[in-house]
Amino acid sequence: MIKRIVKLKIKEEYISDFVILFNQIKPEIIKFQGCLSVELLNDIHTKTIFFTYSLWETEHDLNYYRKLASSKLGELVGKNLELRNKLKKYEEN
Repeated sequence: MIKRIVKLKIKEEYISDFVILFNQIKPEIIKFQGCLSVELLNDIHTKTIFFTYSLWETEHDLNYYRKLASSKLGELVGKNLELRNKLKKYEEN
């Protein structure tokens, strides 16, 4: 089993939009072969820090997801222009 943790710093004004978007795309992530679970976690001290925590059956499954995730999830987000534009602004540089 592979555990994957991704840290994201989200601009404060987009936190609620980001959480809504994550909840919309979570079912799509779980559909990927080998994905056992995916969760969004928020840092207890800094509300702008989030982590995605996912479990994968194999490294191959995770790599397949990583390869296709941006295009597949991009298609989902791309269906809603407003969400796509907001997504670009979510992360702080």
